[in-house]
Amino acid sequence: MRLLVCLLALLLSSPALAKGWYRAESEHYVVHGQLSERDLRTLAQSLEEFHRLLEQQMPTDAQVGRKLQIYLDRGTERIEWATKMDVSGVTTAGAEFAGSFSRYDRKDERHFRESAVNFSQASYYIRSSYFRTMPTWFRTGAPAVFKTSYRNDKGQFVLGVPDVRNPRVYPVSERILKEVLTTETHSRNSNSYQRFYRRSREMVRPLMLDSRFSGKLDSYLANLTEGGSLESAMSELGDLDALVTTIREFSGTTQPTIRLVTLEPSAPAAVNVRAMREDEEEVVAYRFARLIGARPEAAAKRLKNVTKRFPTSAEVWFEYAAAEYALVRNSLFGGEPVFRGFGFSNGQIIVSANAYSDAIAWAAVKRALELDPSHAPAKVLKAEILLSRLLRSNETDETSGFQEVRALIRDLASLPEAYPLAAAVDYQSYLEQEIEPPQEAMDRLGRAFVANRGVGEFRYAYASALARVGQTDAAEVLLKAMLSNPKYRDAARDALTQTRSQ
Repeated sequence: MRLLVCLLALLLSSPALAKGWYRAESEHYVVHGQLSERDLRTLAQSLEEFHRLLEQQMPTDAQVGRKLQIYLDRGTERIEWATKMDVSGVTTAGAEFAGSFSRYDRKDERHFRESAVNFSQASYYIRSSYFRTMPTWFRTGAPAVFKTSYRNDKGQFVLGVPDVRNPRVYPVSERILKEVLTTETHSRNSNSYQRFYRRSREMVRPLMLDSRFSGKLDSYLANLTEGGSLESAMSELGDLDALVTTIREFSGTTQPTIRLVTLEPSAPAAVNVRAMREDEEEVVAYRFARLIGARPEAAAKRLKNVTKRFPTSAEVWFEYAAAEYALVRNSLFGGEPVFRGFGFSNGQIIVSANAYSDAIAWAAVKRALELDPSHAPAKVLKAEILLSRLLRSNETDETSGFQEVRALIRDLASLPEAYPLAAAVDYQSYLEQEIEPPQEAMDRLGRAFVANRGVGEFRYAYASALARVGQTDAAEVLLKAMLSNPKYRDAARDALTQTRSQ
């Protein structure tokens, strides 16, 4: 009888399957949505075709290491809660996670159905596929141009279609162009963001589609990558008044300039599908709220209640631990930390007075690993917390502690393309122990950066590592490309000064 009661309790506390939710994994994406298995397979195939369009129109010389984790929602309520903005989707690609949360409803008209998902695909591709600097207006406007693409009856992609559901309603002038071109970060106010979004989109359309501007965009991005300022790089675009005239032509005509793209035939994408559990679906909005930084406190508070509903879910306990530790990091660094805050990469003084305790995060991540010892994100998070504790410890001999950090993530660090944060923490553990990192750790850090080149943490960490071993020219190339980003500028400038003095 006691055995029966225990089994019943276990069954009642275990996460059930989420009604109608499936997960489909293809070559470049992992898609999660409340769709039938057949519909999700069809969508995954369509996303892979769109990826081929991106590769053809914007070829790169290196592959992205992580698959974009795409989460779909039929409405925008949860997306707007997670972002605190009036948007239909959001994309994040940081040290820990690369994913998007987008509206998708099969009831929408076919030409518009995948627009929000296509925006997230293009956004991640543009952010993550290049070593060059991508300014805010281009990271916003280029995905917006790709967003409206669709397949015609001949199977061709139609690129450059005006967004009839979000048309341009703001005037464009040379003054406004300069304002957009010199914007370092867009506002989180919904109205301001929408204005910036539309203006950025209208700027990119002629630069991508009109032959009169051929080569100018590449020259502009090359100037920024070499360390040019947002102001100085404008000259590479030529006569801004001519660009204003063309933008007005593009938006004022009933026969817009479009591009028809025919892809070479290819075999259908391999797609693996499985049903999702209820706990996996439950944490999605809270994950994005934490990673974006819009509602870290609310995410932690709500996840605490979710752990009571799913006490045997390692996924829930990890998300709760991660949300709590985000509050710890913000407390330690006096706000959201630069470069996630691991070691020398942060460039800030740790604020130890009245620091938010990491006890809840520590207990939660340990619980996650008790439930699933192989849970990769939880292993990395536990290593991060332990490394942070070692940095604040007063112990005279912490050798065993640093060895424990590395042991926790050794298997993950050996796969730096897929687990770049593990490789970065592993490398950093040697520096914090004040011993020279072995060449193997250096190589893994390099592979982590190359496969995730759009992530500032890895670019800065690898540049600093190169400088340490005397490869100052290569370090300078990486650091110069960060000077136009206000989040990383000061740290990059300081690192450049140190590099040049060696």
